[in-house]
Amino acid sequence: MPRNSARPRWSPNLKLIVSVGMLAISIYLLYRFRAVVAPMVLAGVLAFLLNPIVTRIETRLGMSRGLATVLVYVVLIGLLS
Repeated sequence: MPRNSARPRWSPNLKLIVSVGMLAISIYLLYRFRAVVAPMVLAGVLAFLLNPIVTRIETRLGMSRGLATVLVYVVLIGLLS
């Protein structure tokens, strides 16, 4: 069975319509949940930046990962306040 006959290919116009529709839905959802997006981005950035510190504490001091994470956050909050 030839591969092209199994499924029809999308036309360029259909691809454009679907892409624009998905972009519009994405923008709407970002706008709708804008109160949640900023804290989620901040949490992701903090996790990315603090991961090497947590890993180093975990391996050097032999702590569990959860305890090392709590320790790093307590120290960070202490430094910021």
